[in-house]
Amino acid sequence: ELALRRLAEAWAAEVKASALSPLEAGEVAPKAGWFLPCVAGEPVARLPWSAATAGGVLGAIRTGGVLPTARARNAAVLLLCLSTERIFVVAEELQRAWKTKPAILAAHGGGRKKDQVARQAKALAEGAALAVGTPGRVLRLLSEGHMEVEGLQVVAVDLAVDRKQRNVLTLPETRRDFFALLRQHLVRGLGSAKG
Repeated sequence: ELALRRLAEAWAAEVKASALSPLEAGEVAPKAGWFLPCVAGEPVARLPWSAATAGGVLGAIRTGGVLPTARARNAAVLLLCLSTERIFVVAEELQRAWKTKPAILAAHGGGRKKDQVARQAKALAEGAALAVGTPGRVLRLLSEGHMEVEGLQVVAVDLAVDRKQRNVLTLPETRRDFFALLRQHLVRGLGSAKG
């Protein structure tokens, strides 16, 4: 319920900041079925997975099994973080806990942004069981056709705060990118979620 409230508050702030029309404001109506409860620091195996999420990648994570192969140009599990700095912290934790190296979808690695996007598109070409990225980079990869949402089983949002007490939903730039990603690419899949 806290996640639902946080998302609704962030959406209201984005509607105001972007001066969206009432019709546009109605495009995102968060539902309880979009969220799984998660307690910070709780081991993955103890999270309350529902029967609906017991298969696929989440089932493999829960049971410590082998992660299934993701579809081409897809990530089965996508974790959105505030910054590249946070992504590398999270990626290291996930690699240790889940024994798989996540695809990193963020501005990093040097070179022009176009070259970075091309490298990340190549990493996604065969599919990735797990990807960690910033909302802006994931939005760009989807918009340019390097990534698809059809194979996504889970989209998680890391709400850890940075040194200035900001998270994905409170920093205006990432909030804008997150809701653009949600409105343009993810809401269709979430629309079928119960709740």
